[in-house]
Amino acid sequence: MGATRQGVTAIVAAYNEAPRIGGVLEVLTTYPGFDEVIVVDDGSNDGTGQVVMQHPVTYLRLEPNQGKGHAMDVGVAHTRTDVIFFADADIVGLTHEMITETVRPVLEGSCEMFILMRNRKIYYLRMLMHFIPLLGGERALTKRLWEQLPERYKKGFRIEAGLNFYAVYYGKGLKYRVFRGITQTVKEEKFGLWQGFVRRLRMFGDIVAAAWDLQRRDVPPTVEARRLAAVRIVASVFGLVLGVLVLVGALVGPVDFVRSVFAHELAEDPGAPLVRVLESVASGLGASVLLLAGAGLIMLNVTFFVGALLRLVSIGRQRSEG
Repeated sequence: MGATRQGVTAIVAAYNEAPRIGGVLEVLTTYPGFDEVIVVDDGSNDGTGQVVMQHPVTYLRLEPNQGKGHAMDVGVAHTRTDVIFFADADIVGLTHEMITETVRPVLEGSCEMFILMRNRKIYYLRMLMHFIPLLGGERALTKRLWEQLPERYKKGFRIEAGLNFYAVYYGKGLKYRVFRGITQTVKEEKFGLWQGFVRRLRMFGDIVAAAWDLQRRDVPPTVEARRLAAVRIVASVFGLVLGVLVLVGALVGPVDFVRSVFAHELAEDPGAPLVRVLESVASGLGASVLLLAGAGLIMLNVTFFVGALLRLVSIGRQRSEG
């Protein structure tokens, strides 16, 4: 399609959206900031194409239906601009002001992707955003980010999870904002209760599978190393605590230490089997053995802790240096 130039292209992937897509295209085609509006008809059989061709857009037809991610990829392949704005074909309430606020941060280079979130109350719980997937179909992003994303995520509903991940770990990050007044026709309304429910389950399945693949195959080496170092730090802290407890037990007397730790259990049941077993083990080991074991645990875990901490510092330095 020629060299990429500065500008923004809007892309709509549509499947059987004849009753809804007209309103979306009225907004997109009258927005002055778009160089082009592309509609990818993913094998519709309800007259979606006839509605689309009543608007000044580039119309691409796919046969047969191949899924949202593939339709979006076909649309991107026809773009000539360096920024893309995706919109779902069934969105209601989209305005030019919302589009501007979504596109501007990407054009200015402050982030790789900006997501226009629909007005769902759960998205106001910012402290939980690390655990809630950002699945808004309306988003602006660089074409470079799309091209970085492996093909295995450009299928079905895996696409949004993949874009989020790559924007954070391989781009300039993502931003989002929750907008009031924007809604979407739910699947159960479009396809009927049962078929809509099945499609929703399929969508969630795609998202979960994508998240699993991303964490297993696409985490950058520095992030994976940082996670491993953090796990080692936590494990060494537990090891240190255990070593200290063993050392204290040796100093105060192994049997007396076991009895003091389980005093409550012994008060309720003087013959508690587990406590009696621990007493037997403690008396058999002896104070000198426990002293050596406790000191060894402490020294070993201090070594692990310092090593993991130095590794974290080294990783942080590598990231800051680019």
